[in-house]
Amino acid sequence: MLSGHREDGGHLTGSGLGRFEIRDVQITYGEDAYERLERHGLSEFPGFRWLVVAGTAGRDDVDLTPRGHLIVSDAALALFRQGDLGRCDIEEYNSNTHR
Repeated sequence: MLSGHREDGGHLTGSGLGRFEIRDVQITYGEDAYERLERHGLSEFPGFRWLVVAGTAGRDDVDLTPRGHLIVSDAALALFRQGDLGRCDIEEYNSNTHR
């Protein structure tokens, strides 16, 4: 999912990268989510959009492994790095280990 000030997905859809869609998403939060929000001094959740991936690893800019790991091209990674990836693990893709 996409969140934050660029949640509209416009920077992705206008990038020329291929094999994904940006869709609306509906999220239901439990009571504990609201408690955590307050603990972090926030008054509302960020907006979210759904990144629907349809690519093939090694050929397209955005793909998912069978285990759900997101695989992106160098161009896509450069675009994602314009946002906050502080909580993301980023590693080099290897088709033998990322099945």
